[in-house]
Amino acid sequence: MMTNSRAAIGLVAAILLTPVIPTKAAAAPSSCAANYSCIYWNSGFGGVQISRNSSSSSIGTMSDQGSSLGNSRDLRTSFFQHTSWGGWSVCVSKQSSVSSLSGDRNDEISSLSVQQVQYC
Repeated sequence: MMTNSRAAIGLVAAILLTPVIPTKAAAAPSSCAANYSCIYWNSGFGGVQISRNSSSSSIGTMSDQGSSLGNSRDLRTSFFQHTSWGGWSVCVSKQSSVSSLSGDRNDEISSLSVQQVQYC
């Protein structure tokens, strides 16, 4: 019985001491020009694209159409569900992307905000 307890304690210690290595975020797509935040109509950065080089309270005709996001800026960008930065948001770190928004967030983006930090 004592041997099993020691083995269990050793296993727990090994798990707790294993370093957590963050996964690397996907790079911004090449179609998203330098220093822009981009919204794409289709997953995988396809279809119609709209690009903004600053915060925007409304993305106009592209509202509620975005399925993937790119950020080629050196600052993070938060993409919001509603105009004027309302509702939930999806944060994309500097030089990163989201190739497909989840089902309940797909076709919902309507505004974006560029923030003075690099990572989400």
